[in-house]
Amino acid sequence: MSHKSPDSVINVKVEFGEGDDKISLDAIAERAKKYQPKPKITYKMIQEYVEKKYGFKVHTAYIAEVKRSLGLTMYDAPYATEELKQPRKRPPKEKAEAITEALKYFEVMLDYLLDFACDEKMLGLYKRVCRKYLDVYLGCIRDYIEAYREMWKDEDSYSADFS
Repeated sequence: MSHKSPDSVINVKVEFGEGDDKISLDAIAERAKKYQPKPKITYKMIQEYVEKKYGFKVHTAYIAEVKRSLGLTMYDAPYATEELKQPRKRPPKEKAEAITEALKYFEVMLDYLLDFACDEKMLGLYKRVCRKYLDVYLGCIRDYIEAYREMWKDEDSYSADFS
């Protein structure tokens, strides 16, 4: 976001409704539905998914460790202390893979990267993830590439090449 003051101001008069030279409110409502935020994925949802699919339970500390290793957003725990009483334990490989698969299932990684694709480093990471999983999740990745183009079409980086 720029801290410069504008050189000029453009006033635009917009009329809503039906008919010529008017913007349909129904069209705006339809477009807004496409951009509603997805529900927040909770640790409990991840735990339930892993238990149902793999038949074992995972501790929330393991979920947090996997999210941390993937660079995903971590929210402050309300009762967390500044110093750890014990060093963090790495989850066993089987559980880490199950948690990663659950995160992919809930599309956390691509949603997060898409939200910050305006940043060059994040855009680069977004492209790498899209390329890596294109063959495995063709439909899903195609949707995310289109979502990127729609979301950032007014930005300079719209011409981003995913090939």
